[in-house]
Amino acid sequence: MKKIMYIITVLVGLQGYAQDLPKGFRAQAQIEYNSISEEEKNNELKQSFEEYYTSRKEEFVKKQEFYKSIISSRSVNNLCDNGTFETGIIPNDWNFYWEGDSGSWGPITYTNASGSNIMNSGSFNAADHSVSVHHKSVTSGPDPTIPILNRIWNFPTGNTTSVRLGNKGVKFGKESMAKVITVTPTNSLLSFSYAMVVENPGHSQNSDPSFRVNILDASNILINYNSLVNLGGNGINFISSAHPLLKNYNGIQYKDWTCVTVDLSSLIGQTIIIEFENRDCWRGGHWGYSYIDNICIGCEGANGDEGSIKLNQGQSDDCKIPGKICVDYTLPNGSNPSLDIELQIIQNGLVVNTINSPTLTSGNTYCFNLNSSNTNGLNINLQGFDFKIIGKPKLGTFNLTPKIIGNTASGVNQGSNNDYDILCPLNFDCCQTDLEIYGEQDPFSVQNTFINITNLSYADETFTIHKDATVPIKELRVSITDIQFNYNYDQCATCVNNPALWGGIYSSDEYVGNTPNALKQPNTLNLPNFDLLKQLGNDVDNRINNREIIWENPNGAMLKGGDKFKVTYLLPPASEIPCCVASVKICTKISWQDANCNICERFTCSNIDLVEKITSLKLSQKKNDCCSATLTATSDKPAIYQWNTGETTKEITVKQNGTYTITATTGSSSLTQTIMVNDIPTGAFPILDHTSRFDPTGNTPGIHDKFYIVNAAKPVNAPNAYNATKYKLWIFNSWGELIREMKGDNCNGFNNYSIYWDGKDGSGNYVQTDTYEWRFFVQNCSYKNDTQVTFNTLEEYCKRRLFGVCISKDIRRVTKKIVAGHVNVLR
Repeated sequence: MKKIMYIITVLVGLQGYAQDLPKGFRAQAQIEYNSISEEEKNNELKQSFEEYYTSRKEEFVKKQEFYKSIISSRSVNNLCDNGTFETGIIPNDWNFYWEGDSGSWGPITYTNASGSNIMNSGSFNAADHSVSVHHKSVTSGPDPTIPILNRIWNFPTGNTTSVRLGNKGVKFGKESMAKVITVTPTNSLLSFSYAMVVENPGHSQNSDPSFRVNILDASNILINYNSLVNLGGNGINFISSAHPLLKNYNGIQYKDWTCVTVDLSSLIGQTIIIEFENRDCWRGGHWGYSYIDNICIGCEGANGDEGSIKLNQGQSDDCKIPGKICVDYTLPNGSNPSLDIELQIIQNGLVVNTINSPTLTSGNTYCFNLNSSNTNGLNINLQGFDFKIIGKPKLGTFNLTPKIIGNTASGVNQGSNNDYDILCPLNFDCCQTDLEIYGEQDPFSVQNTFINITNLSYADETFTIHKDATVPIKELRVSITDIQFNYNYDQCATCVNNPALWGGIYSSDEYVGNTPNALKQPNTLNLPNFDLLKQLGNDVDNRINNREIIWENPNGAMLKGGDKFKVTYLLPPASEIPCCVASVKICTKISWQDANCNICERFTCSNIDLVEKITSLKLSQKKNDCCSATLTATSDKPAIYQWNTGETTKEITVKQNGTYTITATTGSSSLTQTIMVNDIPTGAFPILDHTSRFDPTGNTPGIHDKFYIVNAAKPVNAPNAYNATKYKLWIFNSWGELIREMKGDNCNGFNNYSIYWDGKDGSGNYVQTDTYEWRFFVQNCSYKNDTQVTFNTLEEYCKRRLFGVCISKDIRRVTKKIVAGHVNVLR
């Protein structure tokens, strides 16, 4: 009677929202209910269809209430504010919601009577939803359920905090955090990182525990734009416990950290709700929780198990057709991985042409070759175009989450039609002595330094002359023509200091060419002992931004192919921007004048990651127990780590012998180290031998004085000869009584001939002459229960029979698993 009254109450309460139910809502609920087996209905769901329909309707209406309340009561927010959660969860930035079978709150202010933030309090393990923790700020460390999963991702470098949605409670739990935003050209590329831990009931994709991203129209919440999100692959906005990239750990499924991008360009000017949602199983018996981080940081260069793409600026051109745009990529982890890359060419926010790569199944770089055919339709009067790159990874025929660089509104760089110039700046015909000068490396990372008391970073680029001068060169100049700082997160720009020094250049090369007839930097400070470093220190102290370097010789210098000069770019200190993915594009003009006053010019651009270059990477191994070891990477700079196991933490636990490789990356620099683990006893046991008789007194010539179990394929005292960490050797007398038990336990295994019986009983007395039974058991990291092994042994067999009766016996050598063997003791 109580349950009937509850249903009536709910239905009455829902009548006012009947008009908000989508068309076909009841029919869809019926389809869902019919897909549930009778066993699951009886043991897990425990609801009739009417009860199930009522709960689904109640859930839908409560969510509508939540959306309506945040639209009416909360202001439009900046999508990217505190997107890294480095200062925790700020309640004013987000709107919070949870629900379960014990009730729901929404929206939640998470502020108690004294004004304190209480969102991180509550039980994580199974508990009533009203006393569970639903939204929690977490720091680095192993996940409480999956210890090989870190609660944060080390992308980008310096990341320390994430947010966990959900807990290990069941019964229809759901948690979300949402924002109301207006989409603009600057925030139209949504990016975020997530990980998830779930039970896998194997019900259906839509009712299993899941992580979801919902995008709704703030003016009509029945309209959604979820089709813009491809999270679980094959074009759906959620990922559930049945996803093929989820891994299993002790029966629990988990998804390692992955970065996702969503192009919102089609919604520019609209006000929308963006919601990150964690859901338990919708049949009531299984839990799930998710981690969310790095909103607006961007995904370029973020390695993950779904593959990655990154614009290769070093190999790409900046201008001209024909030209090329190159992409570095990694394939997804799994069976039959592949990647298709799409290049969209955009002008004024409209896609003009699309170029597709072939299906890539190997390699790491692909270049799109631009020509008049595949760039047909460009408006040359706009002088340039934008582009967007979409990577489409697959495992077999299963489409994974696309990887996106740029958006339709503005391409890769902010602004219109400025990613690629259709024409390059022209060199003037007055150039009579082309030295073919260009840089050797691009892009490259920075190194932090102090110049006097000013903290800066610097990056070096070496330019090489590739052609001999035919006329003496009187002057060589390098000058800055443009500098562009690129941030994946707008707030990163506030991290940088000393703006007056941005893009200043300096060279430690006083001479270019062979002295004494070389070009030389002038002594602008008139120092008695010319010192370039002192001049640099003077410029920095006085905030002088030197944008030009000059080498000169009034008599001219015959520069040769192979002559080099180094240019150092002064930049913000990398330590000021640990949370950001940032780079700077510096464009320079290199000009030289020959003795006939002819001038040559070359324009070049260099892309520099504002991350310190990694110069040291070490690997260490520490044995935890017999069957596992911890491998730890130590680098001289904060880095992004990638193991050949797929893990991305600096420390991993391994349980198998093998070769383990880690790559540590900072910006565009990386180092790789390998370590061999070969001391974990795993796998099959060797075939062993044993003595068949022995005299413990040693008085019988030609036979052993002990009963040995040995590995005949290895020499005496060979280490780990049995591939075992434990053994037991039992000895029984002819009455079946256990008279002696010998056992050993050693993580390093046992030396050959170290397992034996000396012919004594448990009291230390020699046994009498007789035949004794023995049983032998071993364990290792693959076989953790007592296991009997295979021996080369002697057995008696019937050599001749007469009328079914054995009249002649003999001994033969066989190889077989021995359950109980026999040994003769002689005295």
